[in-house]
Amino acid sequence: SGLSAVQGALLALAGGGRRRLLLSGGYHGTHEVAHSLAPLYEVAPLPEPSRVSASDVAWLECPKNPSGELVDVEAYVAAGADVVVDATLTPPPLHYPLARGARLVVHSATKSLAGHSDAVAGLVLASRTDARLVETLERQRFAVPGSLETWLLLRSLRTLDLRVRRQAASAVRLADALSALPGVRVHCDAGSDL
Repeated sequence: SGLSAVQGALLALAGGGRRRLLLSGGYHGTHEVAHSLAPLYEVAPLPEPSRVSASDVAWLECPKNPSGELVDVEAYVAAGADVVVDATLTPPPLHYPLARGARLVVHSATKSLAGHSDAVAGLVLASRTDARLVETLERQRFAVPGSLETWLLLRSLRTLDLRVRRQAASAVRLADALSALPGVRVHCDAGSDL
């Protein structure tokens, strides 16, 4: 599940003493998992990027669930923290956190990636330079999906690009229509890249 991916990512980055895990808001289950790992992490609110250090793990939900707030991934990467991005609500082609310097990316694959509500899975993704972190989880048999879930995800990934692009286009049309109503304010411009 997505929460097993959260736990896997945090376990992959643990080690070398107790680290500071910075997170604010977002999915409540992530906070529960983080606090269950108290021997490994001191959980603290996510500060501005200028107040993080290289020994910190910055957990970023982008966009944050359920508020939709966006976080500047590159600013936290530039600050030197190990950045983990929960990109469940922004699958490819909307967002590529590894290309922005994130160390790990987590997806609750049950949502957009699976797209049909018939597969329960979570994913931890890493760049090629950090692939050993994910390989360690695999060797430990940490929540490896079964054959059926894997097949269902592969089936769904074939239509991911189409589904996400159509959803984004529909969301932009809906936001445009709502913004024309009196008293409605658009919070951000989604742009027309998709």
